[in-house]
Amino acid sequence: MMDSKRRRVGGALVLILMALAAYQPALLGGYLWDDEFSVEGNDLLRSVQGLWRIWAEPSAIPHEEHYWPLTYTSLWVDTRIWGPRPFGPHLSNVLLHGANCVLLWGLLARLAVPGAWLASAAFALHPVHVESVAWIIERKDLLCAFFYLLAAAAYLRFLEERGRRAFLWSVGFFLCALLSKSTAVSFPLAMLLLVWWKKGKADLRNALAIGSLVVLAVGISVADMAFTARIQTATQGGKYELGFSFPERVLLAARALCFYASKVLWPANLMTIYPRWNIAAGEWSLHLSLLAVAGTICALWLLRGRIGRGPLVAVLFFCIALAPALGFVDFVFMRLSFVADRFQYLASLGPIALFTGAGARFADRLGGPRRGALSLGATGAVLGVLGALSWRQSALYESQITLFRHNVAGNPEAWFAHHNLGVKLAERGETAEGIRHLERALELKPDYAMARHSLGQALNNLGAESKRAGRLEEAADLFRRALDCRPSLAEAHYNLGVVLTQLGRPDEALSHYDKAVGLRPDFAEAQKEAGVLCEVMGRMEEAIERLSAALKLRPDWPEAAVELAWILSTEPDRTLRNGPRAVELAEMACRSKGGKDNAAYLDTLAAAYAEAGRFQKAEQTAREAGALARTAGQLELAAEIEARQRLYAAGSPYHQGAAP
Repeated sequence: MMDSKRRRVGGALVLILMALAAYQPALLGGYLWDDEFSVEGNDLLRSVQGLWRIWAEPSAIPHEEHYWPLTYTSLWVDTRIWGPRPFGPHLSNVLLHGANCVLLWGLLARLAVPGAWLASAAFALHPVHVESVAWIIERKDLLCAFFYLLAAAAYLRFLEERGRRAFLWSVGFFLCALLSKSTAVSFPLAMLLLVWWKKGKADLRNALAIGSLVVLAVGISVADMAFTARIQTATQGGKYELGFSFPERVLLAARALCFYASKVLWPANLMTIYPRWNIAAGEWSLHLSLLAVAGTICALWLLRGRIGRGPLVAVLFFCIALAPALGFVDFVFMRLSFVADRFQYLASLGPIALFTGAGARFADRLGGPRRGALSLGATGAVLGVLGALSWRQSALYESQITLFRHNVAGNPEAWFAHHNLGVKLAERGETAEGIRHLERALELKPDYAMARHSLGQALNNLGAESKRAGRLEEAADLFRRALDCRPSLAEAHYNLGVVLTQLGRPDEALSHYDKAVGLRPDFAEAQKEAGVLCEVMGRMEEAIERLSAALKLRPDWPEAAVELAWILSTEPDRTLRNGPRAVELAEMACRSKGGKDNAAYLDTLAAAYAEAGRFQKAEQTAREAGALARTAGQLELAAEIEARQRLYAAGSPYHQGAAP
């Protein structure tokens, strides 16, 4: 018994270590795609209040259209443990994938599936799972599968022992799976397959149990779909719809099933955004796919007496687990591609278990002294190839640039990949190449507002760096055209305001900042820039109001704090000055990263001390600020600071209102 336990522990550790080895490159990767919004830039993950809002106010989660609070709770826990570094969430994803492999091994062993450990090892190393594991926000796939497998194990115990407690555990785990990702809705049908496989038919007790699971699945799914429709209406003006007829959706589903099965059997040319098929009733490949799916199911049904019900159950599980992603339900990603590797994270265990089980049975029938060596050699070769492919695939997830370079090489028509690659290249300073990809994205998708917006940003940066007004005018035109395509794009209003400010049109710029805030009341950057602009225009009372609003949205923002502290310290109108508040803000800014080495920050702090009557402290701080400015070669600023220092030494504050 002890040896058996040791073998189980050893086998589980090997599965986890294999997953860690295969995904080692991904552990060192950064935030990818919408990780930047949903994880890195998600302020809800950084406070206790944020955890409450994840559950009670899900619309506050950036760029999330579903109610999947358990996924974000796990990311909240990661943030509390690891801080802002991406390594922690990456490690959690890999460990969760390893845990899923261990759970799968235990479940298949209890179901007496041949080659249970081999199936779990293949699941651990199969490259179609890289997208779910290496992409942080796809924690939803991993967590959903984790609770799905736990729910299946509990239901199997209920099936064997008929205990109420086991069924309640199954219901609880199923609910957790749904709150991680609503694609877990297939669970009741999967349990119906399990009952049919093991018992041949469902008795009244199982029928009632599965019926209650269906009610739970339908209730959560309907609520999630309603939430999605509300979010899409608010952000995009309406719910996304494919516009396909039911026969076209059936053909699409068949084509997708064949695609996914082919990637399990031959995992070549994997990418994030696959080419989008032309779904037309006359396309012969679609009908061939439908024939292949129907023929496979019919053949396994007819052969169930000879080969057992297991192969049919594996194929049907594959179909029902994928059903939510086959096109019968519309979702936004389908505007990019009809398929994605991550959609089959859970479903792939069906064909993996089927083929590894068939291989194990074949090995058992070989017999002879060489059987063990042949089996070991074949197993090692298969797992070695799968592991090498996963290692290579996970290396692509090091950064968005490597990921989308690979994608546009494999799918040159992927306009969204061109856009994301162009944005990241421009951010890295490779502006010319970035602009080429953004222009290509617009060629492929002329009505894509974000491509116009991103190209405008790139041209704005070029214009600002080279001080070429022509580039800035081009950028402004692109922002306007982006707003023509999508009037609700708050970022385009904001960036148009930035460009118009540089072009010397402050009233027009302020109008667009106001529109950005009207569309997104939490748009702190727009409030801050509007405040700075009001300060330049001499509208100090309004500047104070806007900068205060920005700091209310982002209390620890040093740039906004310094701007406001300067006005509160140096504004000639004494009714607007507030020395103690200015000191509080300036000290906060100087405590920020690099704040103590910023001459302008220290200059503002000195002015705040003087306004608060703390002249000795003001003189000392101004002396430090002047020395920093001279060391940095900012001689004009140093001279201004030294002039203010003499005022503080004489016991007088500095009042002028013009920022240093």
